[in-house]
Amino acid sequence: MPPIVELLLPSGFVVLSSAWMAAKVFPRHLGSALLLLIALTLGQMSLIELLLGVIHLLYPLGEAIAAPIVSLGLVGLSEFILPRWMDELADPIDPLLADSETVQSVKPRDMAWLAAIGLALFLPLRSLLQDWVQQLHQVHPLSWDVVSFHLPNAVNYMDSGNLWQIQGTYGHYPGGNELLNLWSMMPLRTDAALGLTTASLVFGCGIAAVLLLRQVGIARGTDRPTDRSANNPISAAFLTGIAILFLLVGLLDFPHIQEILFDVGRNDISVMFWELLALWMLFQAVQPRSPQFALRSPLWLWGVGISLGWLIGTKPNGLYYLVGMVGLVTLLPWQGLTLLQRGRLALTRILLPAIGLGGFWYFRNVARDGQLSPPDQLQSAMEVSVIRNLFNPELYSWNPPLAIFLASLGITIVTLIAAQLRPWQFSIGIKLVAGWNAIALVALVLTPSGAGYLAGSGKVFLLQLRYSAIIFPLTLILALWLAGQVIGVMTATGNQPRSLQENGGIAVEESELESEQEPWPLDHASLTPLRSQTLPWLSGVGAAALLLLVLQVSTYRLPSGLPGHDGIVFPFGPKPSGVYQWVQQNLDQAKIYSVGLRPYGLYGFPYRNQMVASSLGSDNWTLAEGLTVIQREQPQYLAISLDPFSRRVPPGILEIAKNPQLFQIVYQDNLAVVFRIAENVKSLPKSP
Repeated sequence: MPPIVELLLPSGFVVLSSAWMAAKVFPRHLGSALLLLIALTLGQMSLIELLLGVIHLLYPLGEAIAAPIVSLGLVGLSEFILPRWMDELADPIDPLLADSETVQSVKPRDMAWLAAIGLALFLPLRSLLQDWVQQLHQVHPLSWDVVSFHLPNAVNYMDSGNLWQIQGTYGHYPGGNELLNLWSMMPLRTDAALGLTTASLVFGCGIAAVLLLRQVGIARGTDRPTDRSANNPISAAFLTGIAILFLLVGLLDFPHIQEILFDVGRNDISVMFWELLALWMLFQAVQPRSPQFALRSPLWLWGVGISLGWLIGTKPNGLYYLVGMVGLVTLLPWQGLTLLQRGRLALTRILLPAIGLGGFWYFRNVARDGQLSPPDQLQSAMEVSVIRNLFNPELYSWNPPLAIFLASLGITIVTLIAAQLRPWQFSIGIKLVAGWNAIALVALVLTPSGAGYLAGSGKVFLLQLRYSAIIFPLTLILALWLAGQVIGVMTATGNQPRSLQENGGIAVEESELESEQEPWPLDHASLTPLRSQTLPWLSGVGAAALLLLVLQVSTYRLPSGLPGHDGIVFPFGPKPSGVYQWVQQNLDQAKIYSVGLRPYGLYGFPYRNQMVASSLGSDNWTLAEGLTVIQREQPQYLAISLDPFSRRVPPGILEIAKNPQLFQIVYQDNLAVVFRIAENVKSLPKSP
């Protein structure tokens, strides 16, 4: 069948079945339903690719067969199993968002003010958003990591038809992000649809951040029925709307978030999505329930475990978050469960599912190579970790990443201390946000390369906040929550009963995630099943996404060369090389050995060539090293460049020059050269 059909057919099954399931779980709450739709869609795609890759069936035909099976299984789950878990309760999750007096409908006058404020805040970002849409459509240029190993790993997986293949400098790296890349790349054998995957992750992160902000209860004490009066001009709904606008604009204003948004194909946005999703699902699990509905909490803990499974399968530092989540669920009191009960739930619903889902990559590495990762790479990365450089003055040179880290750390510590003292009866929701942010900060300190990066033989010290990018939305949520409490005190004083004024003017009101001591009294009138109000919206979103997929693929123009990396040297070369363009135009179904170049630019579009081996640097490359690879992998061409970091000529080039009969130059410029390898090279000794 045509490649576009091979992509569209499985995607249609996955998207529409996810919409059906999300509408069943959230028949009234569109925001929560949209987030669940995105999560189920991305989760199904990842699961299908993982299963096919494990059993050596990673081909478009395998997707076309597996997608209907998995999707119909999800629909069956929503129709026959889910109602038993939900006790036929319509909208069992987030009842407070619909029924609680803490979230009121926005008045027309307030809506007009919100629209005006939103326009004023987003208007300066118009060019940024336009550039982002253009980047999603054009896809290129991509970042250094993406063209060096993220996308090359994905192409290697699709060429081999399985996920057991380990090739290249970072072939051992967990491939959870590449599962999503594979879904959009494999049928077409191009990156035309790659931007839509990134867009889905971006929208998912935004929706999750907004839902978390709403659920922690920004506007506590400003809109209680006993306190409402004409003298109180600020409603809870209006204050929440303002907070949401500032959250979204604040995120878009961070240069680090902008870098992640434009970084199509990189794993940072995937990591942030799974981390936010895990926290949001934990919110659903710990919400107080009446005793007859308490068993739904373990169901959402399964979701936490699955999210963290995809996380640790995407980035190794996800293991820090997994350990932190187990501790958070175990130690933080919720729903009146004992410490032993919470620990058992954390083990069986979070830890074991996460390891079972995300542990494949680590098992693969041990099974193939007897180690989790190359020891020399890990050791080199640890040399630029924060924990190894706590007393290194270079780490504390004042710069924006350090300022953001310290601000996040300060706000988190203040919130945790205040929550411990409980001056405002902190809800469990804000404790979870602060605790999860603290875990993210600790993870950054422990993560290899968290303090900077290696550039050839040198080191650059600059905090890599992208490794814990979740601190950006969580810190903003904490800051906005604290600001909301101050505004609540200022606007409520004078409008409260005398007893409240004597208590410091603070109206003690539970947020949407209440204190763990008292269960939320459910409205039994809402227990009757009702027709889903979100299904038409979700179906429309799914259909629009599929239509957008067709338009994107049909209007996409393949790049010439490797835009953004034709200059060879890191980070940007002064003049371009034509090596990538020459390879794409002149080599077809060739086996290439790459040294110093970005492998992704050598595959051709659509992917026709095969990288049998690659080395990201060439500074110390010798012919003896090359002969070992050549005799083992039997490549037809050797493509080699100046070292991208030191800009020096590899010593092996001089050795090759002594054997022109074995290595014939077919392309050459000032930055790179391509050799055709003679058939009898395999008979040479390794040290000619």
